[in-house]
Amino acid sequence: MKRLLAALAIALVPTAATAESKEFARLRNVAMDSAHRGAVVEAYAAARGIMAGRHAMDGSFLSGMIALRYLNRADLAAEHFKQMAMLTDEPAEKSKAGFWLGRALSAMGRSEDAGKAYHAAAQHAHTFYGQAAAARAGVKIELPAAARRLATAGDVQAALATTEGQLAKAAQAAGDKAVRNAALRRIASGDARRLVIGCGVANEIGAYDYAVDLARQGERSGISLVDCGWPQVRIGWTDPRGPRELVWAVAREESKFDQIQTSGKGAQGFMQVMPGTAQHVGRRAGVAIDPIQMRINRDYNVAVGSNYLAGLLAQFAGNPVLAVAAYNAGPQRVNEWMAARGDPRTGAVDVIDWVEEIPFLETRSYVKKVVANYLVYLAKKNVQSASAGN
Repeated sequence: MKRLLAALAIALVPTAATAESKEFARLRNVAMDSAHRGAVVEAYAAARGIMAGRHAMDGSFLSGMIALRYLNRADLAAEHFKQMAMLTDEPAEKSKAGFWLGRALSAMGRSEDAGKAYHAAAQHAHTFYGQAAAARAGVKIELPAAARRLATAGDVQAALATTEGQLAKAAQAAGDKAVRNAALRRIASGDARRLVIGCGVANEIGAYDYAVDLARQGERSGISLVDCGWPQVRIGWTDPRGPRELVWAVAREESKFDQIQTSGKGAQGFMQVMPGTAQHVGRRAGVAIDPIQMRINRDYNVAVGSNYLAGLLAQFAGNPVLAVAAYNAGPQRVNEWMAARGDPRTGAVDVIDWVEEIPFLETRSYVKKVVANYLVYLAKKNVQSASAGN
């Protein structure tokens, strides 16, 4: 382990690559390809066609984006984004609709209304578009605190002391997920207050994957469990060139902090590193990567994965959006997308537009989730630093 930590110097090319197979993906790509070659009316018609199916919300967004960016019809775009907002209660999608409505209203010269749309979207501060809206509105990201009013740290400790709490703790220590999950489910079931307490107990005993699951459940119910649902997991070592907050952000999406997880494609552990990538990192560092340790040793996995991530950050001049996209789809693809659509670092393309034009659904979604996680972790760090200074 010490030799590994001393030798790691640069992260290498990831092998992760994804492809969309759904009909929606095909139609979306038809619309975007048409827009890029200047056939904007055809592009808009293709997007409108998506609206008629089960992807009506996505079709509304795509129609609005094409109307705004390619048809220069901000008025038409605004109507699509309003329609999108009516089709969803999900915070991530609600904030997306609000952000783009703000852009459309701003393009129409309605700056006051645009500001209202941005402020409304910014209420969802744990989402990618909530954070983007806060930046457009010029307001600080304020993490939701409603969960703290539902349950206190004392409530969590009281639940941990119960029979179910102790059973969950013992099962976590023994690696018995079935028993652990059943006990945590009983603690968290019933109402919003119990959900908050259950998430807190899960975080307290190190059941971070279950805490993330409960946070996602809370999000669907309109409760943002920022304190327990974005765990600041103890990790022994990360590459000093990459912030720990970004490692957490990636791990939350990749594995939910579950070291024993292996994906169907073979990605392993906390950071979901592909075996080929790990071996490539090792060869460049002059060390042999132990595949068993990659599977069972969290700190070992993090050492390799964070080094890989730090190398991507260096490759893309510290830009987390590009580095995260490369972590998922590979740096070669990111370079191809920049060549085709522009480099957001130079201002040639707005970074939001660049993300939305990533041709892979998985990577688009991944980038937005991980970047949102990253900004949540940075906001938590700022709050904790401010509290420590008082």
